[in-house]
Amino acid sequence: MKDCILKAVKMINSNWFYWVLLSLTVFRYPKFEILFLVLGLILAIGVCSHFINLVKYGKDELTFWQNSGKHIFNFLIISMIINAPIFLVVYFINAGNYIQVKYIEVFVQIIIYAFTIYILPVVFIKRINLSAIPLGIKFLLKNFKYSLPLVFLCFLEGVVKLMGFFGLMALRKGIFETVFFVYIFGLIYNYLFLVVFISASIAFLKFSNEGEKKILEEN
Repeated sequence: MKDCILKAVKMINSNWFYWVLLSLTVFRYPKFEILFLVLGLILAIGVCSHFINLVKYGKDELTFWQNSGKHIFNFLIISMIINAPIFLVVYFINAGNYIQVKYIEVFVQIIIYAFTIYILPVVFIKRINLSAIPLGIKFLLKNFKYSLPLVFLCFLEGVVKLMGFFGLMALRKGIFETVFFVYIFGLIYNYLFLVVFISASIAFLKFSNEGEKKILEEN
């Protein structure tokens, strides 16, 4: 997995604009929540599509909007399924202490994201939706030891999210400082997300025949 992670890091650094663009999705404004959600969705799909094209073909000749249009339906379905347990947990325990709820939310997120690290790449690589779930989970379980570095990075994503949450609570500054703080943590969080996403995509394509062959154990 080390070579996949190094390739992912190099790819992100060479295409840093897309990483910076994706990090804009951390911003929300209550009066325009739906608008920000839609824009964030389009940004996320476009950025992920761009990196998938680089992984598969070594280049991306499609426009941002073409990339987004190709995957929006599949991405929506899988995103709702993956994130539904997180929302349900938060909903049913929302009467408790807010900080405790946040801890539980992040814990559930880490568990779910760790077990679904190959699902989103499969969605983009094969352009499928529901069938990507068993395929991605099967690939992970058959190659769990190999995938442990990515599982650890999912854990780091959760740590960064908690640090950003508690840091924002402690921050008693103006709007500029708040926006700057949120975006910095957004950059860190999305960098980790992209490393996991791209590494999983590279591993899936490099070591499998559509996710069915077992990855050879590294020495």
